[in-house]
Amino acid sequence: MLSVPSTRRTRSARGRNATAERRTTRRARLCTALDRLAGPQRAVLALLLVERLTPAEAAQALKVTVRRLNGLYRSALDEMGQALRDQRSRPVVRLPRRAAAGDTRLRKAS
Repeated sequence: MLSVPSTRRTRSARGRNATAERRTTRRARLCTALDRLAGPQRAVLALLLVERLTPAEAAQALKVTVRRLNGLYRSALDEMGQALRDQRSRPVVRLPRRAAAGDTRLRKAS
């Protein structure tokens, strides 16, 4: 009888510990970034991302306009991004941007 090798990957205890450590580090960085946000920005993120309310429902709950809510959301994301970039200890490798959908045609050889 032939034995078929398993396609299931197994990780050593060392690999699991390293993954858990990275997850803990990411969680700590995210908590630090959230701590830098103002109260209304945190409330907007909680209502939209955690409670999964629509922007209209979240605006009504916070007693602000939808336009103001969108501004708070955008500024919260910008500040979170900046806080996470400030905390990063290693340089980021930027990948080239993908071409726009209309730019996918090949050029004619001249």
